Amino acid sequence: MKTLNALKDKCLKTLSANHIDSSAGKLFVAGGNQFRTLWTRDFCYAVPGLLASGYADTVERQLRLIYGFKNNENLLPRGIDVINPKTRVLKNTAFKFLATEELKNYNKPLVPEYLGEHRTPAFDSNLLVMISIAELGKFKKQKAIFFGEAIQPLLNFYDSYFENGLLNQPEYSDWQDSARRTGSLLLTHLLYLRVLSLKEELGLQIEESKIEALQTKIQLSFFRDQLLQEQPNLDQQSLDSYCYLIHHPELLPTIDINKLYSNLKKSPLWQQSTIPGIPVWPEHSSQNVSWTTKIVGLRHYHDGLHWGWLVAEAAKIALLQKDIPEFERIAEYFSSAIADNEFVSEIYICTNSKLQPFQSFLYKSESPFTWSAAKWLEALSYS
Repeated sequence: MKTLNALKDKCLKTLSANHIDSSAGKLFVAGGNQFRTLWTRDFCYAVPGLLASGYADTVERQLRLIYGFKNNENLLPRGIDVINPKTRVLKNTAFKFLATEELKNYNKPLVPEYLGEHRTPAFDSNLLVMISIAELGKFKKQKAIFFGEAIQPLLNFYDSYFENGLLNQPEYSDWQDSARRTGSLLLTHLLYLRVLSLKEELGLQIEESKIEALQTKIQLSFFRDQLLQEQPNLDQQSLDSYCYLIHHPELLPTIDINKLYSNLKKSPLWQQSTIPGIPVWPEHSSQNVSWTTKIVGLRHYHDGLHWGWLVAEAAKIALLQKDIPEFERIAEYFSSAIADNEFVSEIYICTNSKLQPFQSFLYKSESPFTWSAAKWLEALSYS
């Protein structure tokens, strides 16, 4: 289709814009301005789309770089930059989103950052890197252990975070880090299960009985009334978890994925707007949203705006479920909505059934945005 070809071209142009020269060689930054940092999480979520788009060499280079910054606690960095990423955000905001030449220069020594503004890590970084290592190994048709380093310590990092059979993560430590999400989160557990499912490729030592016990615990804790709850003690659903499980049904093999997809399409997560792409329903309580996010006009950053990558994920699972009309509806709507935009962006606002990049007085939707573009290229690779 013509609109899908145009979307693919725009995604490739977005990746090209964020494929930068650095002191370590070609690498991918997350965005073009405030997020012009080598964010580990964003990069790893982009890996399938990057591999499908001919960037395997950069993927390997960046994974080696990230792994090389493993600290004494076996934690990988949340981001890597030539300056403190928090300083980058502040400077770009001060310069009205126009990155200066100083902020564009990556030919300086790269430095890791492990803790965010709330002094917590990106809790999923280790999991996402392990998954990306396995995906790269599969793509190159060689063992993921080719890194020459043991992967087991990256998994062992999580041992002390288990309580009553589930992982308990610090607040503000997952990708929805504007919200004080703490305790047991479904998506984190699905990522953990995905790593365990790749144990042979990664050379991990774990008993099958422990995997089965964790699967049972997860299903009992997060699966309710044929729907997924993001936290055991909170009546909230999250689109990312649905998309991840529907894409990887082997993680919880006793769940009827066809019925899960059908129920998702009937839920507010899918129905509350013209197309799916809003992260959660119902919204996060205002008291649990970071004041730093509110002050720049992003009270609904993770609960009321469409994320480009999540729109792509929704389109992808529709395609994987052979729901071709829904895939085409979402993809064509998104492609048409961004037809006049130079790049694929981070977040969008939908008003009067029209989708456009979000902007407030102090914040502008990050563009070009690697995560969104790569996820769309991943989705389109299945079409």
